[in-house]
Amino acid sequence: GAQQRLLQPCKYWLNEGHCAKGAACPFAHHAAGSEALAAKAQWVRDRRAQRRKLATDAGDPHARSGGAQRKSQRAKQFAAFVSRSLGGPQTLNEGSGVLDVAGGRGAVAFELIESHGVRTTVIDPRPARLTKQQHKRVKARGGAKGSGVPDSISACLTPQLWQAPQPASGGSGEAQEQEQEQGQGGIDPAIVARIRSCSAVVGMHPDQATDAIVDLACELGLPFALAPCCVFPRLFDHRRLPQDDAESPGGRVETREQLIRYLCHRADDAARRRGHAVPPCEVTHLPFEGANAIVFRRPPGLPPATTEQPTDENTDSVADDKPSGLDAAIATILGE
Repeated sequence: GAQQRLLQPCKYWLNEGHCAKGAACPFAHHAAGSEALAAKAQWVRDRRAQRRKLATDAGDPHARSGGAQRKSQRAKQFAAFVSRSLGGPQTLNEGSGVLDVAGGRGAVAFELIESHGVRTTVIDPRPARLTKQQHKRVKARGGAKGSGVPDSISACLTPQLWQAPQPASGGSGEAQEQEQEQGQGGIDPAIVARIRSCSAVVGMHPDQATDAIVDLACELGLPFALAPCCVFPRLFDHRRLPQDDAESPGGRVETREQLIRYLCHRADDAARRRGHAVPPCEVTHLPFEGANAIVFRRPPGLPPATTEQPTDENTDSVADDKPSGLDAAIATILGE
C-alpha cells in the first residue's frame, strides 16, 4: 500500500540525486550520506535478487547457478560467443567482416577487433567512440593515440540500406554512371556494398533494429546472433506468434520470451521461403546479468559443439572494469 511505497527508495533520487516529482513522489527521498548509500545498496540488492528470480523462471541456467557475471562483461562475453559460434575469425573476416547493428559506442565491435581479430563495422546513428579503459588497451598493445575506434556507418538499419542499387537499363553510359554514384534514394553505394558483403550480422540489445537483423541475415543467407532486450509491443504491434506456438497460438508478442520464439520462427520461415540451406535457429544463454538469451544461426556445416560455453581462461574478467565513486562504495557494502 501507500505506507509500503513510502518505505521504498525512489530510484531516480538514488541514481541521479534528484526527482522531478519532488515532494509529490510516493517513494522515499533519503538525505545524502550514509543513509542514502545504505538505501541504494539495499535497492541494488533487491533488484538483483528479483532479476535473478525472473531469469531463473525464464530458464536461464546461469541465474539459477549464480554464475552470471556483471553487466560490464556482456560485450566481452557476446563477442567471444560470436567468434567461436559463427565460424571463427577466418570465416568472419571474409568480405567486409561482421556487421554490428545498433552497436552504440562500439563495445562489441571493439572486443571483436581487439580480442578476436575480427574486422567489424558498427551501424548506429551515434558515432563509435572508445572509453578511457579501451584507449588504455589500445595504448598497451602499442596502438597510436586516437586509433582503435571501429569503423562505423551513421544510420539506422533499414531494408533500403541493404538493397543493391539497380541502374536503369538503357540510357547513356554517363547517366548510368551518375545513377550508380548516387545509389537508391541518395544512399551511398559503398555503404550498400559493405552491408551486403558482410560475413555475419550481430546485435547486442538492438531494440528497434531487432527484426532488421533477422531480415538482413535471412535475405543474404548469413549467420547471425542477437541478444533481444526491449520488446516494444505497441511499436511493433504487427508481431504475431505462429499458429503452432505451444503457449499463445497467433498471439501478440508482449514479453521477451515471446519475442525470442517469434524471432526463431521468423528466421526459420524466411530461410525456408528463400530456399537457403542453413541450419535452424538456436537459443542459448550467456553468463552475464540481464537480457542474456541469444538467438543465433550458425553457418552451414559448423557443428553445434562449437557453441559450448568457454572455459575459465576465455572468460577472465577485465581488470579495468572496476566500479568507482559511489558504485565502489555500494559494491563494498554488498561484499562484491
